[in-house]
Amino acid sequence: MLSLLLRRGDGSYDGDRLLGLLTPRERQVLACLAEGVGRNQVAERLNLKANTVRTHLQNITAKLGFHSTLEAVALTRSWMAPSEGRRITK
Repeated sequence: MLSLLLRRGDGSYDGDRLLGLLTPRERQVLACLAEGVGRNQVAERLNLKANTVRTHLQNITAKLGFHSTLEAVALTRSWMAPSEGRRITK
């Protein structure tokens, strides 16, 4: 399903465009989750309050048009695939 959401009309993927909709801080939060860090640990790592992390996650899912954080994390993990050499800007 995720690959269908990311696929453009020409068959290429549009993960760059979707992740480009996020602020740098939102991308940092998402990158931490994609690494397997829990929400409370994200807050500690980025010196944020837990509620701020929750707000960032709500904004991320709204901007990307997803229904859950899991969908956003799946997008990020596929985009950060080591074989493609991509990294989220922190």
